[in-house]
Amino acid sequence: MRYAELAPEEVQVLVTAAQEDEITNQRLQEILTLHRVDITRLLQTLVRRGFLVAQGVGRGTSYTLPSPPHKAESVSDGAQTQKEKDHLVGLAAPIKSSRRTAPALVRKVVLELCEDRFLTLGELAELLGRTKQNLRDRYITELVREGQLEVRYPDTPSHPEQGYRTKTGVST
Repeated sequence: MRYAELAPEEVQVLVTAAQEDEITNQRLQEILTLHRVDITRLLQTLVRRGFLVAQGVGRGTSYTLPSPPHKAESVSDGAQTQKEKDHLVGLAAPIKSSRRTAPALVRKVVLELCEDRFLTLGELAELLGRTKQNLRDRYITELVREGQLEVRYPDTPSHPEQGYRTKTGVST
């Protein structure tokens, strides 16, 4: 990757993605002076060149920086064995394979995935094929508020390695 070859708008997109963890076309319309179609082309170019990773489709697409090779964001942090990783992938498969899933099913699967282990928002997003923002806004915050999920760092809600685990006694 050659950063010196990037246009100023491309640099601004990457810096925003680094600061906000995740960006969308709509968010960039607030920041850049480009038309939304031009922003779409810019984002697609950055994905094609390996500077960004796209998640989702259509208007719901969000973009993140690729995980660095030494700290890949994967289920390996929360799962210790290949058997356990495969189990988590199997639990998440019905959600990941479907664009639209009943919210009750997503909640149930999130609770099952987090049973007996802390998983980060990034790990959950990867397993479920959803964006971190979607999971946080529609499920995680509510499950924590309801007392069904506990957080790894309760005193630091925005901790970069914040993890979620199903509370003991919560039925999945």
